[in-house]
Amino acid sequence: EHPDAQYPAPPVNWRPENLQNGLQGVGNQGVPSGPQRIRVGRNEYVVTGIDVVGLESARKMNMAAQIVALVSLIFGGVFASSVAVGLAVASYVKFSSIAKQVQQEDVKRALKRVGLVAIVMSVVALVLNAISLVLLMPMVMQIAQTGDYSSLWGGALGAGTGSSNTTWG
Repeated sequence: EHPDAQYPAPPVNWRPENLQNGLQGVGNQGVPSGPQRIRVGRNEYVVTGIDVVGLESARKMNMAAQIVALVSLIFGGVFASSVAVGLAVASYVKFSSIAKQVQQEDVKRALKRVGLVAIVMSVVALVLNAISLVLLMPMVMQIAQTGDYSSLWGGALGAGTGSSNTTWG
């Protein structure tokens, strides 16, 4: 396409604030004017004046915190579960600020509960990862110093080898 090409003019009633995040009828703050259906946990509520963009952001952070907390128990360890705690706290803060905009008490409790579940999951994952780190660190240090890997699986690794205990046999 040529750089001097003519582009069509926007429609007469076009306003850029109507395009924010793909939400029609939403102003610059992300707060729709009419009632909205939101899903919190297993329940669905009808609320007015809720920050839809903030709610979606909090949901994504909450889901990421829960997934990272679970994955950290298998792969990630202490660092990943620390990231999960940070994400969970950030989502709880967002959910709490959104709950202040809502009039219904059951919706407020549901929003805060969803945030607390992620915090509990990630803190439990962090504690379990820290305990496993403390318990396994002496064995890892011994293996690193001696080069004897047979203690990793209770001697099963070196069962068929000779009596040599060096790394290169």
